[in-house]
Amino acid sequence: MFRLIASIVRNPSIASTCALFIILITFLFGGFVIRKPSLPSWLRWGFWLSPLAYAEIGTSLNEFLAPRWQKVSSSNITLGQQILESRGLYFNEYFYWIPFAALIGFWMVFNIGFTCALSYSKAPGRPRTVISQDRLSNILKRKQDLKDFPREKTLPYAETPISAGEKEKIRTVLPFDPITISFQDVQYFVDTPKVSTRFINSGTSFVGS
Repeated sequence: MFRLIASIVRNPSIASTCALFIILITFLFGGFVIRKPSLPSWLRWGFWLSPLAYAEIGTSLNEFLAPRWQKVSSSNITLGQQILESRGLYFNEYFYWIPFAALIGFWMVFNIGFTCALSYSKAPGRPRTVISQDRLSNILKRKQDLKDFPREKTLPYAETPISAGEKEKIRTVLPFDPITISFQDVQYFVDTPKVSTRFINSGTSFVGS
């Protein structure tokens, strides 16, 4: 079912909204959230259109018609029959196969709809330019010619010999010349709270006020 929705509605936001709405309808009319006798008479047709209703009918009949639920209650009916009647799901035993066939039918309908939607709907995305067969063949021929063109003709410098020194120079090219700077007899001053300046020259300090 969700694949069918996704194949028909290609927009993710719209598809999620539609899927949420269909899930809500399926649960409301499935007979699980709202019992079948509690539905208005003019809405009971939705019960038979919900796949969840058929799954619930088949599961309930298989469970509550089992021998362990055949104990007769005070109302002269079995416990299983009493539970099924309270939920509006009491049918004959042969009705077990009808939900089974209905679920297979839903599966076939959803898959056929999914296949048809993918086959006949337009592909999502931007429209592509349509070109003629002759123009397409010319484009492919040009690509093949460029692919078969010799590499040495397009790159004549590829065969130029390069010496080992030039290779090493190419590998270590820098945007500047590295230099080394050293200092000797540097004089500097440091401000301190007690003295104003301190001169240091060749290991000798001079303090001035």
